[in-house]
Amino acid sequence: MSAELNIYEIILQLVRTDSQFQEEDLSKLLPISTVQKGFGLYNGVLPISFNPHEDYEIDPYEIMINLDDDKERVEQLTQINLDIQKYNEWTAQKSADYEETNIWYAPIKEYQMWQFVVSKAKPAESRESSIDDMITFINNEELYKLKEQLDKQIFVIRFNKTIFEHIRYKIGEAKKYDTWDENNIWYKPNLEFVRWFQLYNIEIDEQNNLDYKGETEIITEESAVVREMEKKDDEFETLKKEYEGINNQLIVTTKKVKTLSRRNKYKLSSFTKDELEKLVDDNRKINGSITFTAAGRAIGYDAKTIKSELNRRKMSYLFNPPD
Repeated sequence: MSAELNIYEIILQLVRTDSQFQEEDLSKLLPISTVQKGFGLYNGVLPISFNPHEDYEIDPYEIMINLDDDKERVEQLTQINLDIQKYNEWTAQKSADYEETNIWYAPIKEYQMWQFVVSKAKPAESRESSIDDMITFINNEELYKLKEQLDKQIFVIRFNKTIFEHIRYKIGEAKKYDTWDENNIWYKPNLEFVRWFQLYNIEIDEQNNLDYKGETEIITEESAVVREMEKKDDEFETLKKEYEGINNQLIVTTKKVKTLSRRNKYKLSSFTKDELEKLVDDNRKINGSITFTAAGRAIGYDAKTIKSELNRRKMSYLFNPPD
């Protein structure tokens, strides 16, 4: 394992269930119970899309990528990410005018090149959990390649041993500075990792970490950790279908939003001149000037769109205050 591997960043990926990381999440750190081969949640040739806002100059597109081919995946995702980066620069500029236009252009997350899935062990104490606890994504090239080379059971044990060593280091640091007690953020993770090793009769000190370069360990099929991992893999397939169902719901929702947007455009074009004049007059200031933002908000559009529609209809005379 290279010196560049940031163990703390890997830990953050394990506990980060959303973009707003909270310090207390560290206390919820758990060992992993299994790891999945291949890229992400789904393998094979799949469509990967770029879906910018309809106001963006580049149309949405979709390309088929063999996610199992590292070279092809990295090359294609890199190209898409370049488009995403340019788009996000555009959204930042557009959203800077939010107070005037009342329109927020959401940025798009870049695709991760080396994403793989792990499942976390069940905690000792019952606590609220979500599907993110069972299907957790890690993005790291070195770990990705290593988990492809090793048997799943061996990778899981080495991975947990490496994280546990970091926990023990932080405990030593806390003791040195007199901050070690049950309120320390590493207190519960320490209990969970020791429990996991003991639960499967694994001698902690005899296990190799991710830095190990020697002969690969041998684990018999009768071992407790192998049996447990087979059970976890079955549970994972069920969760995978549930996760896919959630994604399908999001896709359907997105399509409905786009359809609604198209309907709104149709409604605007079907407005009569009298209806547009009333819309404008209902949203004038005391001095007679038009509050385009308010007029647009009333029917689901931005100020620029309202202005463009009035110009298109040759109704720019409305820009002037009435006598």
